[in-house]
Amino acid sequence: MENTKKISLEEFIAKKKPDIHGLNRFHDDIVALHNSGYSLKQIHEYVSLNGYKASYSSFTRWVKRHVNFEREAIETVKTEENSVKLISSLDTKTQETTPPTSESNKEKIERMKASMEKLLGGETFDEQFAALNKEKKAG
Repeated sequence: MENTKKISLEEFIAKKKPDIHGLNRFHDDIVALHNSGYSLKQIHEYVSLNGYKASYSSFTRWVKRHVNFEREAIETVKTEENSVKLISSLDTKTQETTPPTSESNKEKIERMKASMEKLLGGETFDEQFAALNKEKKAG
């Protein structure tokens, strides 16, 4: 059967941005704030200051249904490990091959590092990463 698509997936994605409404647009911020030690009450205040109009009980109900903080923390760790691997590999290449990084990505990496430091009991991610590299080279 012949491909009868009028527009490719890539073209559609380039032309249309997904509709992100309600609390979905704050998902990453909610996870980052929670991982940084903020209470749900404080996070509700943050999203309310940024245009969310529903009650605290509606907010907590949405969070319970849509945010798995345990899974998000694990994914943050995995993402941070991948980011560090990418950064390490880029350090050995020339500046010309380094992909551009938007300011928001840099902020996300810093937020992930802060989350990792909290999980590591105050030890900075860079210190932990250096210790792991030292162990790897020794072993």
